[in-house]
Amino acid sequence: MDELTIFFMAMLPVTELQGAIIYGVTVLDMNPWMAFIFGTSGCITMAMFLLVFLESITNFLRKHSKLLNRYFEWLFARTQAKYSARLSEMGHIALFTYIAIPTPGSGGWTGALIAYVFGIPRKKAALILASGLVVTGFIVMFGTEGVLMLSEKL
Repeated sequence: MDELTIFFMAMLPVTELQGAIIYGVTVLDMNPWMAFIFGTSGCITMAMFLLVFLESITNFLRKHSKLLNRYFEWLFARTQAKYSARLSEMGHIALFTYIAIPTPGSGGWTGALIAYVFGIPRKKAALILASGLVVTGFIVMFGTEGVLMLSEKL
């Protein structure tokens, strides 16, 4: 049951992978590797879902709401104008780095949105997202274990 909790918790945009692994290891007293496996699997599953369905959902919302259509046009144009130069300078390594470094707001949800807005092909985006999330999982898992070991010694 704890494994499913971590899997689904990693799918949520608020907790994502970072919160799921930390919760699993500290609150549920899970084996860190199990928290890593189930958390990473859940987050990657949600990111792939978003990659597949984000365009369809956005198109549906744009078609059925003039307000949302105007909002998406403004948002995409603004985002692309503001960040296209940086993304094209650094290439896909920028997206990987953004996902792989566990900071608030970075992760599978945001990575999938960025890939969609900037038109990164799905297969390439899936590889970037999955590898970035695995790196994030390792960083969070080892970081959590390090903090727990340090706190035991103090």
